[in-house]
Amino acid sequence: MKRIFLTVTLGLSILIPSGVQADPKEDGFWSSVSKGNVAEEYELYLDQYPKGKYVPEAKRRLDKLKGKVSGSELPEPVARTGVDATPEDILWATVKQNHRAEEYQAYLQAYPQGRFVQAAKVQMQKLVREGEEATRRADDEAWRFAELLGSSVALQRYLDAYPQGRHRGKVGPLLERARQKEVREAEDTAWKAAEAKGDFDSYKAYGDAYPKGAYQPLLQLRLNTLESKEWAVAEYTTSRVALERFTTRYPNGRYVAQAKAVLAISAALISDRYQDNGDGSVTDVNTKLQWMRCAIGQAWSDSTCKGEATKYKWDEARQLRSNFSKYSDWRLPTIEELRGLVFCSSGKPQRWSNGEVCQGSVFQRPTIVVEVFPTSNSYFWSGSSNNLNAGQAWGVYFGNGYAGGSNIGSGAYVRLVRGGQ
Repeated sequence: MKRIFLTVTLGLSILIPSGVQADPKEDGFWSSVSKGNVAEEYELYLDQYPKGKYVPEAKRRLDKLKGKVSGSELPEPVARTGVDATPEDILWATVKQNHRAEEYQAYLQAYPQGRFVQAAKVQMQKLVREGEEATRRADDEAWRFAELLGSSVALQRYLDAYPQGRHRGKVGPLLERARQKEVREAEDTAWKAAEAKGDFDSYKAYGDAYPKGAYQPLLQLRLNTLESKEWAVAEYTTSRVALERFTTRYPNGRYVAQAKAVLAISAALISDRYQDNGDGSVTDVNTKLQWMRCAIGQAWSDSTCKGEATKYKWDEARQLRSNFSKYSDWRLPTIEELRGLVFCSSGKPQRWSNGEVCQGSVFQRPTIVVEVFPTSNSYFWSGSSNNLNAGQAWGVYFGNGYAGGSNIGSGAYVRLVRGGQ
């Protein structure tokens, strides 16, 4: 039978019977397998093409990779034992048993012309191939896991572990797509969280994190709505804390000029009339009375009153005493003292009202210097009884500055004072 030679990629000549039909698919498969020169791939070829034209060569290479002795290889000499064993025999027996590349190398250095030189070289080559195959298997397994997870972390972990890995060329596009997807998902999560809370800080956190985010148009709508709501509160209460917070949050807002104007008026009133004692109390420089800045039940903290104010019946309010600001002589103010806190920003009357409500269509509410007394838009008891009605006592409603009587059994708030009288 005539034979022809076919030269393949590794430069080896393979005998192929003449008359065998060319199969481009098999040829391409074999070309890829022969380049890899991996036992598993040769076995895969034999499974796919059990009668293929490269079967003899595949089997020969597979035997060689698995360390089988071919006809051209010499059998390993038998090491002598017992009294006949030489130092070389003893060393070789130990080296072969341990089967480590460095020990085979030590044997070759000790016996460069020894009886087991060929066997040592074969075993070292086998260890190298096994190591390469183990590395390839680990590489493939790591890639399958990274590809399955599909996350940027998993893909980057593969690339860090195998910077020269067999699949490194596939990582780039997948990694970029994974990162883009994760950025979109993170932005969606941040926006949903901001929408769920619906407050300024949450929306600002989203805006800072995603200045060019997909939800920026909606963000501006939300902030405009919040700005209008916060300005309505700040304008109504004229609380210095609320006004300062407003100007900080909306430095370029639609109402910032008005807020700054009200703040300027409030600042002048503080310096003109009230001395801040730095302990939650102020002293009226005109009357010399010392006032608690918060209603009973609240605490002064971070330049405002925190907590819920407590309502008391009038008899209960008269019994209230407090050790506060190093003093224990705090008491209910008289109606004249309490009415003296009324401030009408309309100027009709401006302060120390005679009990009439503030005049004019526009004036700040509550009718008190709110940067000094932040929570005051309610009815507060005085210690003065109503001589015209035994069941009533006097108080002031700071919503409009009205001073009048109220049933002593009803609840009202309390602000204590000391000094005077």
